[in-house]
Amino acid sequence: MSKTRVITPKFRVSFPQIFEPAAITEGADLKYSISMIFDKDTDIKELKAACKQAIIDKWGENKNKWPSDLKTPFRKGSEKDLDGYDDDSIFARAASNQRPGVLNEYKEPMADASELYAGCYARASVSAYAYDTAGNRGVTFGLNNILKVADGDRLDSHVSAEDDFADIEVAAKPKKEVAKKPNKKSEEVKEDAGDTDDRLFENTNTNTNWLDED
Repeated sequence: MSKTRVITPKFRVSFPQIFEPAAITEGADLKYSISMIFDKDTDIKELKAACKQAIIDKWGENKNKWPSDLKTPFRKGSEKDLDGYDDDSIFARAASNQRPGVLNEYKEPMADASELYAGCYARASVSAYAYDTAGNRGVTFGLNNILKVADGDRLDSHVSAEDDFADIEVAAKPKKEVAKKPNKKSEEVKEDAGDTDDRLFENTNTNTNWLDED
C-alpha cells in the first residue's frame, strides 16, 4: 500500500454524501464526501504521516522549501457549533469524484443508503495528496472506501416514520387468508389435462507543526 494511502481509525460520521454526489459550495464540482470526527483520544499519527509524505512527494524533503501557507486537512471541533463536534475533537473531510465502495458491519456491500447516517461510526480508506491550485496550497484526503462499524445517536434531525407515529392507534392488520389446498382428485384431473401451474415457476492552518504533534 502506498505511504499516502491509509485506513483511518474509528470516527463518527458527519455530513455523509456517499450514494449521491453534491457540491459543497454553489458552483463547485459534484463530489462524494464525508466528514470524519475523531475524539480527543484517537491516534491519528498514521493520517499525519500520510499527509507529510504527500507534501514530500510534491515539494521535497527540505522543509525550508515547503510553502509557508500550507493548509492542513485537520480542523478543531470548536470551529463548528454543531452536535457531535466537541471542542477537543478533530475533524477532517475526505472526498472523491468517484463513488466509494461502502460495506456494512459485516463487510457486506451496503445496499440501503439510510444505513450510513450522521452519527453512526465508520472507518475509511483515504489517500492524502498535496495540491497547489490558484494560490491555494495544502494537503487533503481523497476518499476511497468506507466500512461502517457501529450505530450511534443520530446527529441530524431525521426521525423515522415508525417513531413519528408510535402513539397513533390504527386499525388491526387483517389476517392473511391461507389458500386452500386442492384435493388429490383435482390434482389428478389437472395433470391428466396437461395443465401447468405458472406459480411454480438492490481548513486552514498556516504552519506544519501539526505534522509532528502526537
